[in-house]
Amino acid sequence: MDANDTDTPGDSNANDAESARAARLREALQLATFSAPVTLAESPKLRQTFIRLLADGLTVSAAARRIGVVPSTIAHLRRRSEDFDIACTEAIEIASEAVLERLRNLALTGNGENLTTVRAAEIYLKGTNRRYQLPDKRSAKASITRRDLDGTEYTISASANGIPD
Repeated sequence: MDANDTDTPGDSNANDAESARAARLREALQLATFSAPVTLAESPKLRQTFIRLLADGLTVSAAARRIGVVPSTIAHLRRRSEDFDIACTEAIEIASEAVLERLRNLALTGNGENLTTVRAAEIYLKGTNRRYQLPDKRSAKASITRRDLDGTEYTISASANGIPD
């Protein structure tokens, strides 16, 4: 067995995450394909393209314009077809998870003294910590700790009132 043939644990996790993302996207595309079209503009092919664009991170408005419809057409179709609405929501979540993963990687591997790293960590924490989704966010706090190879430890915290711990 060649040394290049072995997978590192990080590669396996990345492959698993990519496989899970692909499976979720396939399900969302299937829902979009069979959702009820309102007009010819919402053909199965255009609906699938729209879902792919959302999953790639485009906003609803940008994805709608890209397929040649106005955003209100998409809003109407989402109200009319529960399957299409579910497919849109799933595609948006897929795109959000990719952004959160990039923020997490930046927070954990970026320069701890750099404001970009600190802001990435803060946004990641606020986006993933359930306390920030609660109605009373005043007491919400979250933190992330990382250790560099040289042993330096950084703790970055985020609180709802904007005052770091």
